[in-house]
Amino acid sequence: MDAPSAFAFWTCAPSWNNVSALSHPRSQTVRQKRTDIRVRDRAVLWRGNTGRQGSRPATISASSSASLASRERDGENLERDSAQDKTRATQMLARLVREIKVLGREFWTGPSAKTAWTWTILTVVFAFLNTVYAVGISFLQRAFWSALSAKDTTKFAKFLKFYVVAIVVGPVVITLYDYMRAKLSLLWRDFLTRSILKSYMSGLAYYKVNSAPTENGYGIDNPDQRITEDVRAVTSQAVELICTVSVAFFDFVLFSIILFRIYPPLFATLLVYSAVGTAVIVYFGRRLVDINAKQLQKEADFRYGLVRVRENAESVAFYHGDAVEQANILSHFGKAFKNNLLLISFQRNLGFFSSSFKYWINVVPSLVIAPIYFKGAMPLGYISQTYFSFFHVLSDLGLIVEKFSSLSTFSAGVNRLHDFRVAIDQLHQQGEHEKETGTLIELTEVSDARAESEPALQIFSLTIEPPGSVKKELVRDLSLSLEKGERLLVSGESGIGKSSLMRVIAGLWNHGSGSVQRAQLNDCMFLSQKPYLTLGLIKENACYPLPEDKFTDEQVREALERVNLSGIDKRLGRLTAQNSTDLSSILSLGEQQRLAFARILLNRPKFVILDESTSALDGRNEQIMYKLMVESGATIVSVSNRPNLEQYHSKLLQLSAHGKWEFRSKGLF
Repeated sequence: MDAPSAFAFWTCAPSWNNVSALSHPRSQTVRQKRTDIRVRDRAVLWRGNTGRQGSRPATISASSSASLASRERDGENLERDSAQDKTRATQMLARLVREIKVLGREFWTGPSAKTAWTWTILTVVFAFLNTVYAVGISFLQRAFWSALSAKDTTKFAKFLKFYVVAIVVGPVVITLYDYMRAKLSLLWRDFLTRSILKSYMSGLAYYKVNSAPTENGYGIDNPDQRITEDVRAVTSQAVELICTVSVAFFDFVLFSIILFRIYPPLFATLLVYSAVGTAVIVYFGRRLVDINAKQLQKEADFRYGLVRVRENAESVAFYHGDAVEQANILSHFGKAFKNNLLLISFQRNLGFFSSSFKYWINVVPSLVIAPIYFKGAMPLGYISQTYFSFFHVLSDLGLIVEKFSSLSTFSAGVNRLHDFRVAIDQLHQQGEHEKETGTLIELTEVSDARAESEPALQIFSLTIEPPGSVKKELVRDLSLSLEKGERLLVSGESGIGKSSLMRVIAGLWNHGSGSVQRAQLNDCMFLSQKPYLTLGLIKENACYPLPEDKFTDEQVREALERVNLSGIDKRLGRLTAQNSTDLSSILSLGEQQRLAFARILLNRPKFVILDESTSALDGRNEQIMYKLMVESGATIVSVSNRPNLEQYHSKLLQLSAHGKWEFRSKGLF
């Protein structure tokens, strides 16, 4: 192809309709083998059981009959497997199209529909202009080379000027088309990211997805990768697919007409050549989709192993777990490496065929049109346009051959993102169904208007079961009541259900029966054993979850001084962060726990849950923290097995095995 032709050539997407019509030669081979097996077995049995020539055949033995039946079953199994393989590509395509529709439906039909369709129409219009430009180039090329062949200097100069103008205008059209396509994919990514993030962060879906095992259908591996990398890749590649299919359609229609009018046999040859190549590549490359999906997961597991070491560097160092962590990380990398070897092996095998398929393109049209050209029945300019049209139509029909590996990667990304979206939707639907059927713990938040006359915490006939398929009662038929300002200490053996009870009170768990009534969520605060720290400095973390501008620097310093963290801002250089800072890697666990108590002093919640929140504190600092809680007047529910903490609580709850419990009041100290 000459320079102007190559300049007008762009990447086109495969015609998806070709996949559904694929035929696999394996089924014919299997049927032939099955017939050969039957004929060969019967011939051998006939000869083996004949006494002498002309004698009557003896009865076929039972073992021989069994052997024949077994071979016939093998043939039937092979034929059935072939039929299943034959439909797998169609099923894969149908699933891919269905999942893309699910991911894109809201963008093109919801509130953003006007913007989505505006940019979609603009992109399709410029896609059509790309094809019109390419068709114009083909006719200019035909006239140009015909004038050159005829040595007509006047026409040559005339069409050369047109050629120059086309080459100047063409890049503008092509560049605008690329811009429209990129802008459309970016708008879709923005909408899809916001939509998925809204579902992910509502109804505690983020908590349930990350706390559930992946095998139960709701736990999803690496949700962060799916929201970031998969959304970006899927929207970009899907828009490219939609656009290039549109280009391919326009391209195929216009250039097929040109090619058919020039020489029909060449058009027929092209269809056969493309159909054979597409069928072969899909048949042998169908496993690439599964391999690519596994590669995405294994790479994410490898990356997450490194993140875990970074987040827990000090703990690993204290345990001297370097060798173990290195072995675990290398194990994840080994799995990714092994799967990648399999992936590139399949891509290599496909490359053998796709490369040959691509280079034979230069030979096939020459073999077809050379005889009529040598007879003088076709001018040189028509030969040039024939090649140009042939390459374009073949690109439209045969890109499955050239792009199958990238299409399989795209399909794997669509599957992961769709499964993630479906898992979140199922969690929301399950929650609504359980509310309707009454199979959940009922949580009631007392409004501010009722808060003065209602107890701070009421639990009625509460039975707690862990999420999942395990049927086990952690707490059975628990009932208790706390008035405003009372403090409850929950104790019991490790794993008995203390933290589970805190999760139910906080509203994180709802599996079981009974009811819980407490203050509204914005009046509650939960302090865990390992406090959550934001990517900011002291002031942002002390004020969390309220914004830091709600408090002055003096108020924050006063709260820090009361929890025995005075001067920490000087140690870190400043109270507020100019850039993201991970305090969890700077502060000790004890300092993090005291910083969490400073949040209570600033936010002033009415109801506080303390789940082993002083486990890393020495006795003096622990005493300071609990005295601050008593002075705050808030209702406190604490989890701890330390006997010295009983003095700061007015009621005690002892949990025992098999869901048993004991609740009692004690004198105030």
